[in-house]
Amino acid sequence: MPPRPYQPGECLRIRDERWRVARADIVDDETIVDVVGCDVLNAGAHALFLAGAEQVERLPANASPRLVRPSRWRTIARHRLSGVTPRFASLRAAAAADVTIIPFQLEPALALTHGLGRRLLIADEVGLGKTVQAGLVIAEALARVSEGHALVVAPAALRQQWLEELQQRFHLPAVMLDAATIARAVTVLGTGANPWAAYPVVVVSIDYIKRAEVMHALEALVWDVVVFDEAHVLAGLSERAAAAHQLGARARALVSLTATPHSGDQDAFDRLTTLGRLDDAAPLLLFRRSRRDVGLPSTRRSRWFAVRSTDAELEMHRALLQYARTVCRQRHAGSTPARLAMSILLKRGCSSASSLARSVERRLSLIAATSTPQDANQLDLPFDTGDDQEPLAELGTPGLIDRGAEEEMLSLLLAAARKAAADERKINALRRLLRRRAEPAIVFTEYRDTLEHIARQLTGHRIAIVHGGLTPSERRVALDQFTRGSADVLLATDAASEGLNLQRRCRRVVNMELPWTPVRLEQRIGRVDRIGQRQIVHATHLIARDTVENDIVARLLSRLTTADTSLAGVAARDEDDIVSAVTATPRENAALAPPRPARDVAAIVVPDLREAARQEAAQLLMSRALATPGRDSVDGRPVITRIRRSGSARCVWAMRLSFADSRAHVCWSTLVGVTAPTQRISDLRRALDGQLGADFLQVYLTALTRVLIGGAVPFASSAIAREDAILASLHATRAHLVPRERGLFDRRDERASAAQVAILAEAVSRCERQRLQLASLQRLTLNSCELAFAVAIE
Repeated sequence: MPPRPYQPGECLRIRDERWRVARADIVDDETIVDVVGCDVLNAGAHALFLAGAEQVERLPANASPRLVRPSRWRTIARHRLSGVTPRFASLRAAAAADVTIIPFQLEPALALTHGLGRRLLIADEVGLGKTVQAGLVIAEALARVSEGHALVVAPAALRQQWLEELQQRFHLPAVMLDAATIARAVTVLGTGANPWAAYPVVVVSIDYIKRAEVMHALEALVWDVVVFDEAHVLAGLSERAAAAHQLGARARALVSLTATPHSGDQDAFDRLTTLGRLDDAAPLLLFRRSRRDVGLPSTRRSRWFAVRSTDAELEMHRALLQYARTVCRQRHAGSTPARLAMSILLKRGCSSASSLARSVERRLSLIAATSTPQDANQLDLPFDTGDDQEPLAELGTPGLIDRGAEEEMLSLLLAAARKAAADERKINALRRLLRRRAEPAIVFTEYRDTLEHIARQLTGHRIAIVHGGLTPSERRVALDQFTRGSADVLLATDAASEGLNLQRRCRRVVNMELPWTPVRLEQRIGRVDRIGQRQIVHATHLIARDTVENDIVARLLSRLTTADTSLAGVAARDEDDIVSAVTATPRENAALAPPRPARDVAAIVVPDLREAARQEAAQLLMSRALATPGRDSVDGRPVITRIRRSGSARCVWAMRLSFADSRAHVCWSTLVGVTAPTQRISDLRRALDGQLGADFLQVYLTALTRVLIGGAVPFASSAIAREDAILASLHATRAHLVPRERGLFDRRDERASAAQVAILAEAVSRCERQRLQLASLQRLTLNSCELAFAVAIE
């Protein structure tokens, strides 16, 4: 006969100390008990013990209630109520997290616990706390499994921020892995251990994990949660995207985060929404909320400030526009590289004359070094390079068939740019703006050249600089200078703006030029217009008057930023549209073409969990309010007290109900209250001494049935379906995460094949064990019903 499972609240003696069971998990037929100390020396301490490896003595339970004073009873009752999980689908980790409880941020985690789906795309507006929502999903998923593992894949610059958020806000033992930390871990764990499986939560960059040797080390693993931050960069056709899809296919729960899910490229959007998809019937759960949707007030004031250009600047813009239109007309048949080069030059001209001059110099030298014109169809890259320096390959693409004519136009443009750089009115306007309001400000520009030029011009200001060329440590130093007050102006490029949370330091944003997508404009302002901002946000956009930036770009962006570009309606426009409008002649169609409608994707579901989230938030806030510094009773015995109040006499019982799965593993417990009339405290004592009998339990059968049907079954069914899909994928790919090339007459192939069989067996074994645990949740039964506390009101 198997031993009786350990019960929450049961007292044990381990290593000559008394402990009370908080949780017991079964892993590979071994029981791991999570206990809390209840002796004098270990009171309140937490520990984990492997029951089979320890001498565990079950101490006789003293279930008889103890009469205590009302003040002591109140402390114990509040402590026990604060840790209650009312329903199986209720969140178990959110109350202890160091985050503000906001209902809409609970919805993704609730979607997981309610069994609505296992792939989530959180595409909220910038500043609505996508990191917090992902952290809640991770914490909740790991709270429901034993020996769980989560993987966070983020841009390299954001890894440290993720690490700190997970450790400080959610109290998760997260580590950051890269080549150096892997090497150190191997020396500690031994060469036979897999460092990726040694830590509960791992934070890593996509550029490191996409390496073939790293992916091979992950082939035996299945992750309980995988999070992709800035997931829009994984929607292309690249090694990053391929690695992300393979990792997503090994995730029991997949969370993608992006504020820009749709850039206008429908194919890229389709790739994003199918990231990690294994079963066509399993939906993607989409969460796309704006500040208005979640009831947050508008705290933003935007000013489009037209800067009067000098004659030299106007001449530079005329020469630039004439050159760009000439190239686009001659390459109208479709030269993506040439159009990209024109996009770069036009944006650099709007950024600063000095930056344009440097780009024209580079273009002249690159074209001179090119012996033959590049095939227009040879290079087909998106306009958004994601960096703060111009791409040299595209900048060197010839635009005109007549090389001499092109070099002559570029020489005239270079002379005009150098002349305009002597007196740049936008920089003068920036000086005036910073001088008028003596408060911290963030100044954004798209290119590093412009940023460095501005830094040289802003004398008399304490400046911190953040751009894409900084190392993570240099970036942290610069941000610390600004957030701690050592600098009052932060100069930043778009490549470095991801993950900046500066709402507590600053409310002013100045854009030196307009980015050519409304999404990027929103991302810039979103660095300070975030949850936690207590002041009105002021965004100032410096626009060159009487240029294409003022006549076309500003007009189009102003209209687009106020339009409804949600995924349910019109797809966002991409930069190619604005290039077409800028380079069109007045007689041509200078307006944007009608927006491309997004195709309906039947596999995308937008769940409505607003009411469930409101109820859950109220419960979590109550749990936090009930938590007190005082400790529970040392022996865990039920306690009763007597309160004298006018009115009818009654007794309130709080019963602890625990539920076991089909393996007799206690997986959930809760408190249920009942009120009954009574006349004297002796009535209460007699009822308690009789252990409340079967008649009392019968009262709760209806409620228990409702909880079982409405909680565990949907969660387990959804998780089992995902586990089955992962198992099928493992068998189909033989657990490969990267393609293998077979070699002829090479015995290494045979050894690799044998090793892969062992890897497949290990991965399949992990999934099969998980599936058995999930299946056991579909048959929950009441395991025990015991008194937690009671009060007699006389």
